[in-house]
Amino acid sequence: MSQHQSSPIPAALAGRISRRATVAAAGAASIALATAVAPSPSSADAEVSAPAVGEGIATIVQPGAGEVFDMTPAERFTWKALGAETGGAFDAFEAAMQPGFPGPPEHIHDEADELFYVLEGSMRLKVGTEIVTAEAGAFAYVPRGTPHSWLNIHAGVSRMLTLFVPGGMRGFFEEASAVHQADPPDLEALGAIAARFATRVVGPPLTL
Repeated sequence: MSQHQSSPIPAALAGRISRRATVAAAGAASIALATAVAPSPSSADAEVSAPAVGEGIATIVQPGAGEVFDMTPAERFTWKALGAETGGAFDAFEAAMQPGFPGPPEHIHDEADELFYVLEGSMRLKVGTEIVTAEAGAFAYVPRGTPHSWLNIHAGVSRMLTLFVPGGMRGFFEEASAVHQADPPDLEALGAIAARFATRVVGPPLTL
């Protein structure tokens, strides 16, 4: 009975197989070496690294709670969330606005979207070229780059939830508040503050 013998591998093919095996082995060795010597982040690095969006602190704020801030004599803000707490995702505050006072001049945020939800009362909102009366329950989304303004047209206090996406606008309100509360306000100083926070005034306030 005859026995089958395996055919020898041609020399050219054997050479290619050998070269591929050598390259694969070298690649695996490089990966292993890089993994072995790659430094792990130190605690100091972790402390200075900015949190990624979405890496915020889980928070529940009860009704009436939050840091209170008087933006103007007619506007009181209650901060519900700040960028430092939301991983930079957004800021949120409740604005309580007295009747009979002008709202802000028409303006644009170049680097932040703004969202409004009317909680109580009645507001006049201008978003782009559209002007509407917004009662409690109304919602408005203002994409960055869109002119907008608002005004309390209710006989009493109106309240509105405002969000900025991404967060980081608290500094603007803190700096602008001192200017707004001066009599008369320094409009040149207000413009400089707005510019630092990528905000531009493009028109007058709304009127009743």
